[in-house]
Amino acid sequence: MISRDWSDVHGNFLGSCETHFAASTLSGEKRDAARQYLDGLNVDSLEPDVERVAGGLVAVGRGNDIGDLVQGAKLSDFDIHHTGALWEDWGNARILQDGLQTTIFTSLSDEMTRAYPDLADTLAATAETQCTTDPATPVAP
Repeated sequence: MISRDWSDVHGNFLGSCETHFAASTLSGEKRDAARQYLDGLNVDSLEPDVERVAGGLVAVGRGNDIGDLVQGAKLSDFDIHHTGALWEDWGNARILQDGLQTTIFTSLSDEMTRAYPDLADTLAATAETQCTTDPATPVAP
């Protein structure tokens, strides 16, 4: 499980999120190696994937808010387009958690395929994320 509290660049609390991963393609030694890798991560020190955050904001119709979520980021840094209806019920904490999930799964994938080259084309995972938002909750120090 990946758990994190989120604030914007101004220190405003956005919410708390948890993501549960399941990698059904892993078993035995490989599953244990993946768990060990994930258990060793300092989640609070990781940055969300900025392009994924920008894409999430575009998908909810708020692309220009990127600078409020990621220090120094600009939407013009990315070539992102959204087709179809805008996503609903995706708050900023959820968008940041999605970016963090991308960062973590990419690093896990790199680590696992380095250790187990046979996983290069077969590593897959599913994830479920839940977030709570309580604007009355103060930002943790």
